Amino acid sequence: MSDIMHRESNEHQILQREAIGPPIIVYSGAAGSANQIAITPSIPGLSATSVYDAILELNDESDYSFPFSFGDASPSTILMVKANQLVRTVTITILVPFNGTNSQLSVGDAGDDERLFPTGSVDPADANTEWEYNPSHRYGASTAILLFIVPNGATQGSGVVHIKRG
Repeated sequence: MSDIMHRESNEHQILQREAIGPPIIVYSGAAGSANQIAITPSIPGLSATSVYDAILELNDESDYSFPFSFGDASPSTILMVKANQLVRTVTITILVPFNGTNSQLSVGDAGDDERLFPTGSVDPADANTEWEYNPSHRYGASTAILLFIVPNGATQGSGVVHIKRG
């Protein structure tokens, strides 16, 4: 992997082998969207799967941010973690307070909607506040991390979920 240069931005990631050919571009978007992954292999013998695996390896210990709003579908897929990946810390930042009666947020998976961030650990009505939870949970298989939103009549409310993997 030492001959792979890696640059990253919010809009795309580029992996390029030096002096071999044009870059392979991987666009990332919302899970399940049409532009979630688009790979243009241009190096003989390099498959889309090996590029995707290299990106996962580079991102194993990365932070991931997921913006959300009161009206988003629930649950919403934040990201997929691969087998044996550790979710160290989950932070929820409320940018615009939820104005519903007892609005609730939690982060988990299909088996436990509060596995990574329990409902009682965040107050969605409190803006400009950050809550942190340290689940240090290791997944045994590739798993979708989900955000659960219960607006309870809210007509406003937004924030960002930050996930630290390791």
